[in-house]
Amino acid sequence: MICKTSASTGRLRFAAALLLGTMFATAAHAETLTVIDIELPGASLYNLAIPSVEVTDGNLTEAEIRDLFAIDSVADLSKWAGITAKSLKIPEITMQYSVPAAVPGGTPTDETITYRDIELLDVVDGVATSTLIGGADVTGAQAMKMTFGKMSSGRFDIGALLAFYGIGGPAVTPANEMTEVYADFAFEGGTFSVGAGPTPMLTCDFGAATAGRFLARPLKTSLVDLEAAVMRVQEAQKTDPTAMPAPADIKMLIGYYTDLLTAFTSDPMQFEGFDCSGSDVMTGTGYKVASGTIGVGNFEPGIYPNISLDDFNVEADGGSVGVGNFTWKRMDLNGPIAVLKGAAEFNEAWFIANWRKLVPAMDGLSFSDVTFDIPSPDSPSQRVAGEAGLFDITLGKYINGLPSEIALALDDATFPLPPELNAGPAAAQIAARGITEITSDTRLKLHWDEATNTIVVDELLSDADQFFRIAVTGTIGNATPALFGDDETAAMQAGMGLTVKDLTVEIEDRGFYGMVLAISSAEGGQPMQATRTALSGMVQGMTLAILGSDETALSAVGQLGKFLSGANSKVSITLTAKDGVGFSLDDLAALEKDPTVLAGKVTVTAVASGDPVPQVEVPATPAPDAAPAAPADSSQSLEDQKRDLKAPPRQ
Repeated sequence: MICKTSASTGRLRFAAALLLGTMFATAAHAETLTVIDIELPGASLYNLAIPSVEVTDGNLTEAEIRDLFAIDSVADLSKWAGITAKSLKIPEITMQYSVPAAVPGGTPTDETITYRDIELLDVVDGVATSTLIGGADVTGAQAMKMTFGKMSSGRFDIGALLAFYGIGGPAVTPANEMTEVYADFAFEGGTFSVGAGPTPMLTCDFGAATAGRFLARPLKTSLVDLEAAVMRVQEAQKTDPTAMPAPADIKMLIGYYTDLLTAFTSDPMQFEGFDCSGSDVMTGTGYKVASGTIGVGNFEPGIYPNISLDDFNVEADGGSVGVGNFTWKRMDLNGPIAVLKGAAEFNEAWFIANWRKLVPAMDGLSFSDVTFDIPSPDSPSQRVAGEAGLFDITLGKYINGLPSEIALALDDATFPLPPELNAGPAAAQIAARGITEITSDTRLKLHWDEATNTIVVDELLSDADQFFRIAVTGTIGNATPALFGDDETAAMQAGMGLTVKDLTVEIEDRGFYGMVLAISSAEGGQPMQATRTALSGMVQGMTLAILGSDETALSAVGQLGKFLSGANSKVSITLTAKDGVGFSLDDLAALEKDPTVLAGKVTVTAVASGDPVPQVEVPATPAPDAAPAAPADSSQSLEDQKRDLKAPPRQ
């Protein structure tokens, strides 16, 4: 049925008619074509029902309007790229289609999508000035239901979108030129649920979303050809499920997706998160999952941007896990894409030989403001709880699939003291210092210096805030490019050839050494100062025995003694290989038999600094029946102790 109506200006005020005469003159001749009862039951990819379509000032006949919705293959979508109309309005579209079973022999399920209040305004050759969908509903198996709020966009180029997916081809837009597909997308949010009854298995509310521009170019492979290749692969596997697809089909499939990944760019997108709850089907245990804002950076050809998730929280089984922010960092796929494009053919041997080259350059990931409080898996009556300010992995400068720059960080990791420390001398020492939890920072940062064939350890840090701080820096030598090569045997040999050129260890005592001494004194029934003197002398003596008693070694041991005696809270020790090549793995192996080999291989310097650490006195509790230990002779000076310690002769 066809209905024709004409717009009238008779009720408009005269003044308005004078001001807007040109527009009204055009509108007075506007013609609306209404086509009703469009139904395509089973004749296309889906069953479709449309009560009516209204086209104002369009270039379409009734037959052409009906034909727009007859989609027997993806190629038929190209008909939409040529429409022109002042407006195209569809109050409702209902689509029913069958979803194949997840397992062979299973029963397919039916799903229905209903779109409401669709409008395309000022459409010229398939390009609309703005679009609107008033809402949508989706229903499916297991009482699945989705509702979508209003969706809208600014400029929307139907032909550019179809060309991007390989429908319409390069004739729609220049083959290598990015064209704006849409701009100013907005979505008002919606709901999702699975399961019938008062307590569904899952219900979700998801928030609004916005996006800027999306630009794309036509793909080099049409979706029609891709569809044909997929059908050939499926038919071949029906006969032999283990059969490999034909090389030409593999090349087409890989070529399509590598082309797709470099064929678009976009402005950042933002999604206002979700709030879901439900219950386990088997146990009936409830759970909640929610998030705050989800942000996606701007896509570039071959590059996935940062994707961030704020305020993520899970509650289940009497426990909870929260993450203030999770960020999946930028990922560059252009290297693997270039390798795939350069391949003559694809087979198992090719993938085995080139898998390293297919690793994308991932910038890493991070978690911040992490909290958890869950039942202990070993004892449900106990809890495992803690928090961390930041966990970060940053990777960079990939070489043949391996990052040559690595940085790891775990900051402000906080845990309650373990139950086993609730009694005994350790508990007394910790309680006396008012410590109820352990807080620490751990970091690793290193990079490969190609010019010098070295791996520079910029930072290796363990900072237990209430106890100690240990920081290590250094240089690893003989780090040749073979470490990053394809030959795994050569890479392993290169790893075995690494050397230590220099190493600096900085130690700061914040009370931990005093705690160890106090516990040792309590267990041995000795005064704490006697234990400190005995341990200091032993360590210094062993150091001189290993390094020898030359002036440099004596100076280093003297500085170490200041730290061990409690006079200073910090000490920095640097080992430098006398041979410029560095200290090899063979040298490390030799240490097991003769520690004195270090004396001829390295130079050691040390510097003590910092104020003494205040000591916390805790009354010692001697063990029952323990005989009093003889006090250590602390009258001998440190210099006297050094003179009595001589390096053993070399064998």
